[in-house]
Amino acid sequence: MYLGVDVGSISTNLVVIDSDRNVIAKRYLMTEGRPLEAVKRGLAEIGEEVGALIDVVGAGTTGSGRYLTADFIGADIVRNEITAQAEAAISIDGDVDTIFEIGVRIQST
Repeated sequence: MYLGVDVGSISTNLVVIDSDRNVIAKRYLMTEGRPLEAVKRGLAEIGEEVGALIDVVGAGTTGSGRYLTADFIGADIVRNEITAQAEAAISIDGDVDTIFEIGVRIQST
């Protein structure tokens, strides 16, 4: 199994996939200015869901908190978001030649 963690200023996303790229577990959490706490919470929730059923053999991080998170989880690979998006797009369709990233800012009232 493989673990991917995307830590941004607004949200933190974790996913565990198998060698066939099937999603085994995923979490979307609010970062709330505490990236490591969000990662810990996501890992705990995924651990409760799948527990001993998985053996993580590789991990990667992206997002604004990628380096901090990589050190924390012992990631094998660290990528910026556009590189991660480009690699994913090319793996899905080798003819892709342009990537657009469109962000949405959520403002609380």
